[in-house]
Amino acid sequence: MAFLSKKLREKQKALVELLNSKFCLTPQEEEKIFSVNDEAKLDAALEALIDAKLKSEVLKVLEF
Repeated sequence: MAFLSKKLREKQKALVELLNSKFCLTPQEEEKIFSVNDEAKLDAALEALIDAKLKSEVLKVLEF
């Protein structure tokens, strides 16, 4: 269980860092990303980031 939590946290951090560098996140958006506990959604958002032209394209994958 601790491993899963650590893995989720690392993906959340990576997504926040990458989105911040590409688009700039608001504190509210960062908070929402850190509330996502679905690893598949985080993986999908990281993949969507590769070709995303808009921040909303990535955040939509997380279903905000």
